[in-house]
Amino acid sequence: MSDILQYALLGLGAAAGYTLLGSGVILISRGSGVINFAQGALALVAALFYHSLTNVMRFPVYIGIALAVLVTAVLGMVVYFVIMRPLADSSPTARTIATLGLLILLPGLAVLIWGIGPFSLQPFLPRGTVEIFGAAISWDRLILIAIATLVVGVLWVGARYTATGLAFRAIAENSRATSTLGWSPIKLGALTWTLGSALAGLAGVLIAPITTVSADGMPMMIIPVLAAVLLAGFKSFPLLLLASVATGVGQSLIFNFVPITGVAQSLPFILILLVLIARGRERLSRSLVIERLPMVGSGRVRWIPLTIVVLLVSAGILFWFNDQFQAAATGTFGWSLIVLSVVVLIGYTGQLSLAQATLAAITGMIAAKLVSEQAFPLLPAIIVALITTVLIGLVFALPAVRTRGMNLAIVTLGIASITSDLVFKNGFFTGPYGSIFVPKVSLFGFDISPIRNSTGYALFAFIIFLLGCLAVAAVRRGTSGGRLLAVRTNERAAAALGVNVVGAKFYSFGLAAAVAGLGGVILAFQNSAFTPADFDPMQSITVIAYAFVGGVGFVLGAPAGGQLAPGSFGAWLLDVIWPDASGVWLQVLSGVFVILFILLQPDGFARDWVKAADAIRERPRRRSPSASAVKSGTLESELGAAADPSEVGEVKVAPKRLEVQDLTVKFGAVVAVSGVSFSVEPGEVVALIGPNGAGKSTCIDAITGFVPSAGRVKLDGVDISKDWTHARARKGIGRSFQSLELFESLTVQDNLLIAADDGKSRRYFGDLVSMKRPELGPLAKAVIQEFGLADVLDKRVNDLAYGQRRLVAVARAMASEPSVLLLDEPAAGLGEQEKKEFEGVVRQIARWGIAVLLVEHDMGLVMGVSDRVVVMDTGKRLAVGTPAEVQASPEVIAAYLGGNDKNESASADAFTQETVVLGKGQSQ
Repeated sequence: MSDILQYALLGLGAAAGYTLLGSGVILISRGSGVINFAQGALALVAALFYHSLTNVMRFPVYIGIALAVLVTAVLGMVVYFVIMRPLADSSPTARTIATLGLLILLPGLAVLIWGIGPFSLQPFLPRGTVEIFGAAISWDRLILIAIATLVVGVLWVGARYTATGLAFRAIAENSRATSTLGWSPIKLGALTWTLGSALAGLAGVLIAPITTVSADGMPMMIIPVLAAVLLAGFKSFPLLLLASVATGVGQSLIFNFVPITGVAQSLPFILILLVLIARGRERLSRSLVIERLPMVGSGRVRWIPLTIVVLLVSAGILFWFNDQFQAAATGTFGWSLIVLSVVVLIGYTGQLSLAQATLAAITGMIAAKLVSEQAFPLLPAIIVALITTVLIGLVFALPAVRTRGMNLAIVTLGIASITSDLVFKNGFFTGPYGSIFVPKVSLFGFDISPIRNSTGYALFAFIIFLLGCLAVAAVRRGTSGGRLLAVRTNERAAAALGVNVVGAKFYSFGLAAAVAGLGGVILAFQNSAFTPADFDPMQSITVIAYAFVGGVGFVLGAPAGGQLAPGSFGAWLLDVIWPDASGVWLQVLSGVFVILFILLQPDGFARDWVKAADAIRERPRRRSPSASAVKSGTLESELGAAADPSEVGEVKVAPKRLEVQDLTVKFGAVVAVSGVSFSVEPGEVVALIGPNGAGKSTCIDAITGFVPSAGRVKLDGVDISKDWTHARARKGIGRSFQSLELFESLTVQDNLLIAADDGKSRRYFGDLVSMKRPELGPLAKAVIQEFGLADVLDKRVNDLAYGQRRLVAVARAMASEPSVLLLDEPAAGLGEQEKKEFEGVVRQIARWGIAVLLVEHDMGLVMGVSDRVVVMDTGKRLAVGTPAEVQASPEVIAAYLGGNDKNESASADAFTQETVVLGKGQSQ
């Protein structure tokens, strides 16, 4: 028993380091809204600087500690003003990628300055022991955990009881509102980065004497630290301390009592996965809107330029490239495919996964073992390995169902760490030497082993790379690409259009795993021995960086970013230009490029290449008098002939009746909607009105499945109350949003095509090889004509005027051919003339046989277009009837105008006028 206690107490040193590092992560996250993945790298800088001060310059220990912490704090302030402050208006993902750039850059600089290490620092804390319940524990561990506890206590008191601490908490919730109270976001951001970096420096100096300091070890301490921070919810310092102690103590016990490699390192993320499973699937609330990511390419293949490039590269491999150049080209093809998998996940789907290099290594390991140990032919081995990796990729997708954004990045990084520790460093999987030896590789009887036939293997790798790029480009152009982009841009709107968000995420993770696996296969057979442990979590992080430099939204971004990888053409070129440069210079340059591109060109190299190519192609068109006609004809051929307005009546919609029975929505103890019942018939316009806070928009959210509710929602007599949002949309319920929630970075045409998707799963597989773009249905074409959108189909939504965006929002909902259409304040912000035109639009929608439920504050519009009106007040149904009946209702007049005798006898005109005034705000 005393042994267990002693080993548990030994884990307090690691727990102290996790606590200090994690406290800095929480501070920075609160002040600037970014997860600092470079926290461990800052600790490395502090530890090595302290080493120089005390071991080389002979500074006194405590002066060395103070100076090391001070230098790290100043470095954090510089990072804020040089990098984070210019990125203040960028997405959290972009800012986090910048910290990944720092994670790459700082260890590289450390190696250039101090060497590779590892370094052992002399202890400065007392090393004597004290006995606790029969177990001897050294004083340094107790002092370390005491320091960490003291820091947590100070931060907790400061966060709860000081004005600055409260400002930190407030700015994390709403920076604009906090700034209106006189708090400068710039000063608070600088302060949190300074203090957070100082804590990283303190952690580095304190824990350096009890461990070895190396450029590849200490930066990766961020992995268990992020696990502890995630368990603490990025908010609570006391919970962070508890999570860190549990992690440190648990790791110490497992390391000493469980003889399985990697289990101790995997503990924190196993706990996180259990928490995610217990939490269950999240519903899409109004706040869960995917942030805007860098621009995405069209996926269009220019066959003539592609053919020229393919012929040139093939000729180079066959006739011109020497062995060294062929090896560099092969490395580029392999790493570019891994980068291409990031394009699928982040560029197309908005899922920040930090495990792609790990998946590549899994595929390479399985294929290599099948070929070398089971005598499998190469192609069957690749197929089996890819199928296995896709299944593993689907397991990696499970956290994406329960968490999003940066939390997902942390969890996938943890899974990559678990895989690396449990599998890649385990002799049971990799053999006693940690490497899998593949003496010969043959294809269809031809020896393509890179050592004996580098030309044949390079050509094989090029074909695999080319097929992978064409498949990903086809997905982008196809229906499945539209689904992925919808999820990337706005999960809530995607679900409302019938996109199965969970299915799209699983597809993207599976496809990305397959693409990364192809890259892993190329790299696995490139040499006679494959070492999976080389693909550690840091490699997955650097792959994200490569993707952002190349262009994370473009297929061309993959080969562009792949040039930064070790063994690639970029590495070969650096060696030619600078023969004496070590490999670490490529790492340093990669980190610099990431930061510069995030600051100056977040769309990457590929965006500039595409713009230049488009400009070259446009020059002959600008000279041609028929240029506009050519453009118009191309657009018309892609969409099909638009419906003639005179033929609008021929558009057929399946008529269905919407019935809402005793609908109730509760948020904790607050009842937002209470027992509301009404119905909407096909071809009927029913308005849902009431003052702000009446529950109108919440009612629509409940009908469409965005919020949990009691009661029943029936569509043509069929109860759909238990269906998820996308299933209700597929059954015929469409909606617009109060805040539009369009796919802003996509064109109007793309928005409509996504809505017109039939939702069939086979599209996911057919799009891998299909070159056919989806088409709009007859109703969508009629809507384009009716709404006057034909001239803006090829324009991005964020380039349109507000009134046009309002029409696009309704047109997108109509493109899914709904039987019931729910319009949530569709006329908000429109001018009087636009409202009159919109009234005609609503009536036309009803004439097509669609049941319309309208939430609107403009009583002139409501009374002019509605067949019936349902009035809500404080979450309850107050009245229902024709517009005339509602305007004459004493209960409605009392609710709107105050409830005395004079108000009850007020005229309908006064009621209408007052409700127009009351309706200028936003409903809830």
